[in-house]
Amino acid sequence: MASATARKLYPTIMEDMIMDLESFSNENGINHRFVGGISYGGLLNEKTTFGIDVLKREVTLKKHNQLTLLRDDGTVRDIDVIFLTQNQNKVTKLKEHVRELKWRTRNKISFTPSISIEGVRLIDEKQKSGKFFQYVSEIGFKKGQHYLMFDEIKEKISADSLEPWTVVLENGVRYTTRNPLADYYAYQFRSPSGVKQKDIDKVKLLKKLSSQVIKEGVKNSVFFNSKQYYQSWQQYIRKLQRSTLPAVLSKRAILAWYWQTIGTSFSHGKGVLGKALFGIFNTLTRNRL
Repeated sequence: MASATARKLYPTIMEDMIMDLESFSNENGINHRFVGGISYGGLLNEKTTFGIDVLKREVTLKKHNQLTLLRDDGTVRDIDVIFLTQNQNKVTKLKEHVRELKWRTRNKISFTPSISIEGVRLIDEKQKSGKFFQYVSEIGFKKGQHYLMFDEIKEKISADSLEPWTVVLENGVRYTTRNPLADYYAYQFRSPSGVKQKDIDKVKLLKKLSSQVIKEGVKNSVFFNSKQYYQSWQQYIRKLQRSTLPAVLSKRAILAWYWQTIGTSFSHGKGVLGKALFGIFNTLTRNRL
């Protein structure tokens, strides 16, 4: 059990870890985005207000959820980062830095958050795109073009839809995210079974923020529902939902059962069994490097 003194450090340690990764990525030219629970889906609540600057690609939040090491259920929060860098030397440096950061954090407290770093998959023409152990959508890259992919389903997406945005918290902490619309759509296609039960409330709040981003875009002649931005993401969601490919149908059924029953407990590492199987199940439901 953590001491009261250690618990007081939790918010500061979480912010320090995020800012450490942000600074390291910027200093080393690693094209990155923070996603998941430390992005908009985890920050928003019913009382959150936001200021949106489309031209600066910046969202300022007020009355948001705090960045903490522990979730409300007492489990340890994750730090999820995706990066678009293709340079393998930079990827190696990032992995080494993540290991060092976790070691330094563990010396301060008795545990450390899981840090998931997910990259872009290079598409090999000789390799069949469908993968037996692929249970989440991923971003692919081939000859200067990005794709959203799951098994045999693939959709071209624009570089503009992957552009970096910045979230600014109430205490001035700021770090790199995706456009809130990218987060909103990603929750819908991350799993072929659709939005996870545990994320329904997050998606409702994200829809509200995303709708405002679209409105602010129109005011500045930036049309986020166009082909230049997220029309192809919407098309990918439709393709995934309507797919009758046997592999997709079976994985959809497996994941629907998983997330409606034991998924949240295992993904959060709840209980003795959840902690034991945490790594195994997260390997199936994330594209970890």
